[in-house]
Amino acid sequence: MFAASPARRARRAAFTLIELLVVVAIIALLISILLPSLGRAREQARAVVCQSNLHNLSLALLMYTDSYNGWFPQWGYSHGGGDAGAAQAWINTMTPFVGQSWQTQGERESRPASSVFRCASDRSPHWTRARQQPAGPLRRTSYATNYILATSGEDNPLWSPQDAAVYNRRDNIRRPSSTIYFVELAEAGDYAEADHVHPENWAWLPASIDDQVARARHSGQACYGFVDGHSERLAFDRTFSFRGDPLGDVEWLFNKYYPTVAR
Repeated sequence: MFAASPARRARRAAFTLIELLVVVAIIALLISILLPSLGRAREQARAVVCQSNLHNLSLALLMYTDSYNGWFPQWGYSHGGGDAGAAQAWINTMTPFVGQSWQTQGERESRPASSVFRCASDRSPHWTRARQQPAGPLRRTSYATNYILATSGEDNPLWSPQDAAVYNRRDNIRRPSSTIYFVELAEAGDYAEADHVHPENWAWLPASIDDQVARARHSGQACYGFVDGHSERLAFDRTFSFRGDPLGDVEWLFNKYYPTVAR
């Protein structure tokens, strides 16, 4: 028998066009299967970092209260961008306990891309572009405090005699492991440059919740920091939900923001 010529062997070793198309189709199919998984893994990693941020902030909160006779830090940046209370704002007064600043110095305040004050999944345009043009404030933080706990001293409008407590003292929180101090802040709207949210109004104004809280930033959930120093990733309705009429009788399924009913 005659051996096949080199040219014939080369032709037999080469791929046909159909075979190449099949290989390309298989590769494309594998990529389409893997990309969503990679995206979910990346988001999972970001959520873990965000939860770690809130854990660190919650631990810093404990150190702050230890240093200030049990008082929680106050809010200072109002919704709408006002900064009249900047000197007392928690993102300023807690800096020594956090170990880093929320801003760097320059001609214009800038926000570090990697910071305990910033969630990696926070895509707010207001980190670099002011909502109020041409020279309004930029976004300061991905996180906000619970107004019920962050309102100043005896001026706390939520205090009432029957509660026998001012809620902005750590010693007066009945269930610190169930009471939320930090939430993830909405990325757009009036609260984008604020440093606190108003859960005391959510039952009566449920439409305002999404204006204040990024409650589904991490695959339908969000991260929360608690008074006792721990953090959790939860669906929003596991932190705030009720049955009944907010103007009448309410059965709280969850309200981890109000100290007297948090559990």
